[in-house]
Amino acid sequence: MSNQVLNVPIMWDIHQATEKTGLSRFTIKQLIKNEQIKFIRTGVGKRGKFLINAQSLCEYMRGDEHA
Repeated sequence: MSNQVLNVPIMWDIHQATEKTGLSRFTIKQLIKNEQIKFIRTGVGKRGKFLINAQSLCEYMRGDEHA
């Protein structure tokens, strides 16, 4: 096996993102809706979840243009 290091991003669900940033659930959902932060959607319907890229959200909060 090689000694490669994987760069796996930290992902938060909406609840974790609100707890860690102090942003409201509505605000997080608006950022997702407007594609202002990186996220993935898992599942469909009510069982589906949004997983938010923590680094992208932090960059957005700092005002970085690259989020």
